[in-house]
Amino acid sequence: MLDSNAPAGRHFLNALAIDRAGTIYVSDSGTPGIYKLAPASDHLELFAGADLFHATQGLALSDDDKTLFVADYTDGLWAVDMASKTKRRVDAPADVWLGGMDGLSRVPDGFITVQIGVKPERVLHLHLDAAHQHITRVDILEMNHPDYAGPIQGDVSGRDFLYIANSQLPLADPHTGVIPVDKARPTVILRLPL
Repeated sequence: MLDSNAPAGRHFLNALAIDRAGTIYVSDSGTPGIYKLAPASDHLELFAGADLFHATQGLALSDDDKTLFVADYTDGLWAVDMASKTKRRVDAPADVWLGGMDGLSRVPDGFITVQIGVKPERVLHLHLDAAHQHITRVDILEMNHPDYAGPIQGDVSGRDFLYIANSQLPLADPHTGVIPVDKARPTVILRLPL
């Protein structure tokens, strides 16, 4: 349940990140924001609202839990200091546009993300510098797969990235989220070796 400080509007709770203490952070893609759920609590507390972000999507924590990385669909990758709740842009090379990112999965040298705000849609590897201040390189790992029908976020498992190729979100009723049975298709999960 959202706490009483939650902004009014349509909420679409999306990506999760869990710190070592068991606190869960979840992005809201309907009314931009990030909520946190403390262990043993049943209320989502507003952690960061629309004053910080325009379109919150993927989340990932740093190894020391001091920084929350946020994929903002409109304008790329950000880092939020967990203590002060201030954000800074994680700079990318000048020739790279990182809008349209959905998920954000940690790998030792950066992140894997599904970029759906471009055509063709693709999976990217964002390489970070040692201080996590800058994206030093962006590699396209997969693009325009024949099973794509609204690809969305995934997660790293061992040496593979597993992600949903056909979310079918465009088929859902915008008010209820229900996908009509006659239009629904089996979910396709792709395995991408890293």
